[in-house]
Amino acid sequence: MLIFCFVQILTGTVGDLWRDSLFYTVAVFPNLQAGDSLLYRQYFVLGELSHLESEARDFVEHSYQETIALGSQVGRPVYLYAFEDLPDKFSATVDNYSCGNGQVVCTGRTVPTLNSRPLYYITCGDTSYVGSDVYALTQNGEYRRPYACNDQDGINPTFELLGYFEEGECDALKELKYSDLLCSELTDIPSTAPTQIPSVLPSTTPSIRPSNFPSAIPSEISNTPSVIPSNQPSAIPSEISNTPSVIPSNQPSAIPSEISHTPSVIPSNQPSAIPSEISHTPSVIPSNLPSAIPSEISHTPSVIPSNQPSAIPSEISHTPSVIPSNQPSAIPSEISHTPSVIPSNQPSAPSDIPSAL
Repeated sequence: MLIFCFVQILTGTVGDLWRDSLFYTVAVFPNLQAGDSLLYRQYFVLGELSHLESEARDFVEHSYQETIALGSQVGRPVYLYAFEDLPDKFSATVDNYSCGNGQVVCTGRTVPTLNSRPLYYITCGDTSYVGSDVYALTQNGEYRRPYACNDQDGINPTFELLGYFEEGECDALKELKYSDLLCSELTDIPSTAPTQIPSVLPSTTPSIRPSNFPSAIPSEISNTPSVIPSNQPSAIPSEISNTPSVIPSNQPSAIPSEISHTPSVIPSNQPSAIPSEISHTPSVIPSNLPSAIPSEISHTPSVIPSNQPSAIPSEISHTPSVIPSNQPSAIPSEISHTPSVIPSNQPSAPSDIPSAL
């Protein structure tokens, strides 16, 4: 079998010849049998001649030729359906998808098989044909032109390959109109991709993804909290719960909580609205602010000395302090007949006792 490929690329006048196109011819010599398929992929790269070689190099590994022998591929089953309530239409499904209440008329495959023929749905305006004859709606004459509709100038036929079926198996559909969306509208199996047209009947199963639009019919009030919290407040306020929430609220409660006799685990950053009772036990962490009620006078010295003088002077002690004071005593001490252990940094007042020397 000799196959010629003619491609016209308009380039303007070529020399003095009456040609305004460049003819490019590819001749391949495949060994094809009846029912075999030939796949031939090639590319045309346009641009400046100086850049064509580098740009075309990227397409070399993507160009190839392949022969597919009859029966080497299994393909998938194709089912054509007719309907009692729609007597002028038929539709199709692939694999095992159902088609509502449709009745299977014939079964084929998506690839050529032994003793099968390609089945087309051809239309020319309002005229249609179902069968394997690609010339069924073209002009009769010496030359057969499948690209031109019979007696309809300017109208080109449309071809839809329905699959590969045994010759004559689908003759009952010859006068019917094909609709590729009919089975997808009538099937009881959800589609894998969302449809562009909304469904006429509402679904009985909730969708996997939440809708971007509110429901036309409000849902019933649920006694179970939603898995995902709502971003909007509920139209019906919830009942007051006696159980604290798992996640603390960022807003104050509308109803104040009862006074608890147990201190909170996390201290509050704000003073309590109700002052606490006076505790006789000192706090674990000392306060940075003075007490509103002064403490009773203690006869036991504090563990940590105060940085401020006492409001009530202490009684005069006859025992010297362990740590000497940095300030002179308000009451002078009696004259000692024993010299001090640590000499004074200030001159002594004149002594009444004569010096030994």
